[in-house]
Amino acid sequence: MSFQRPFRDRTPSGTHLGLAILIVAPALAAAIVGGSFLVARQLSGEPNVPSLSSGAAGPGAAAANETTAIDQIATQVASLRGLSWLHPPKVEVVLQPELVSHYRQASASEWDPVRLSRQGAMLKLLHLIPAEADYAQTLQGSMEADVRGFYDSEAKAIFVGATGTGELGPETRMALAHELDHALTDQHFDFGRRQDALDRADAQDELLALDSLVEGDAVLLQNRWMAKYMTDAEQVLALFGAPASSESSGAVLPFLDDQSMFPYTAGLRFVERLSNLHGTSGIDRAYRDPPRSTEEIFRPDLYLKGLRGGSTPAPILPRPAGCTTIRSGTLGRFLMGELLQQTPQAQGALDGWNGDAFAVFACPDGLAMVELWQADSEDDASALATALSSSWSRAWSGASAAPSSVGRFTGRSGAGIIAVRAGEVTLDLAQTPLALDELGP
Repeated sequence: MSFQRPFRDRTPSGTHLGLAILIVAPALAAAIVGGSFLVARQLSGEPNVPSLSSGAAGPGAAAANETTAIDQIATQVASLRGLSWLHPPKVEVVLQPELVSHYRQASASEWDPVRLSRQGAMLKLLHLIPAEADYAQTLQGSMEADVRGFYDSEAKAIFVGATGTGELGPETRMALAHELDHALTDQHFDFGRRQDALDRADAQDELLALDSLVEGDAVLLQNRWMAKYMTDAEQVLALFGAPASSESSGAVLPFLDDQSMFPYTAGLRFVERLSNLHGTSGIDRAYRDPPRSTEEIFRPDLYLKGLRGGSTPAPILPRPAGCTTIRSGTLGRFLMGELLQQTPQAQGALDGWNGDAFAVFACPDGLAMVELWQADSEDDASALATALSSSWSRAWSGASAAPSSVGRFTGRSGAGIIAVRAGEVTLDLAQTPLALDELGP
C-alpha cells in the first residue's frame, strides 16, 4: 500500500485557472456495496473510444446520463493525453458524503502503526510537527479532508463523489478527468507498482518525486481538459463550488500541508517543463525513467540533462552502542528545505546538496539522529555548515548562544553538533544532551 501524502482542497495557481487538489491514493482495495453507490460501472468497448455499461440495478435515466458523461470524458482524456485505453477502466460514482467513509474503510487495513509511530517520532525530533501531536490521527484526518476522488492502482478503479442528482456536476467531471488520467497512464506505465515498491522500502524522497510526476501530469491534463471542455462559469464552480467535507478534521499541520501540496504544485511545474520542451512524449519518457529525488522536481533541468539529484552514494551510518535504529534513509531536498525553512541563509545553501543519509536511534536517554549531507563542493559544504551554525541551531534548540568551537549547541528543546569535513556536513541531533552523548564521537 502506498499512501499518498495528505491532500487538502486548495486552489494553487496553474496554467489557466487554479486547480482543486484531490485525494488520489494509488492502492486502495475497496469493495463496498449498498446504497452509497449511485452506479457501479465498467468502461467497455474500443480502447480509444470506450463505452460504458451500467452495473446491476442502475437508477434508470440518471445512470444513463452519468454513463454517457463518463464515456465522453474518458474519450476526451485519451485524446488530450495522446494515449489509447489498453483496457476499460472501472469507474465508481459515489454519494459525496459517503466518499470519505468509503476511503477510510478501504484504507483501514493498510495502516502500519509501528511505522507511523516511528515516522512521527522523527518529525517531532526535527520539530516539523508539535511534540504533542497525534501523528497518525492527524495524518488520517488530513488525508480524508475535502476528498473529491481517488484512483486505486491495485484494483484499477476510480472513485469520485457526486451529489446524487443523476447529473455529474462540474466538480465531479473535473475529478473524473484527473483520475482518468491516472488510470490511463497507469495502464501504460504501471506507476502504481513502482509507488508500492518505493513505499515498502521507505524510500520516501524518491516516492515523493514519483508522486510529483504522477500528480503533475494529472493536474496538467486536468487544466487542459477544463480549458477545452468547460465554460468559465463551470470552471469556477468546479474549483470553488464543492462543499467542504463533513469529515474534515480542521486545520492541517503546516508541514503536512506543505508535503501534501508538493506533488501538485512542484509536480505541475516539473511536468510543464517537460511538456513545453518535448510535449506529451517527454512526459511519457519520464514515466519510463522517473525522477529519483525531489531535487530533480525542484530543478527539472538537472533531470533533463541526466544529472540525477542525490546520485552520490552516502555511507551507511553505524548504530551507536546501546541504541536501537528505528528509521534510516534519505531526507532529500524537500524535507531538508522544510527543516531549514526558517533560515534563509541555509535555504540558499541547499542548492549545493548532492545526497544525504540519516538514521534515527532510540537511545536510553532519548531519541537521537545523525544526518550526513554530501555537498557539490567543499565551498557548498562550508556554506551550509555556516548557515546552520549562525542561526538555525539556536532556532531549533532554543539555545542562547552559537555553537561552541567543536560545533556543539544545547538549549531547552534539544542538543546537537554540527561538523564539516571534505565536502560533507554532519548534523547530530538529540532530545537531550545525554542522548547526544550516547551517539558517541
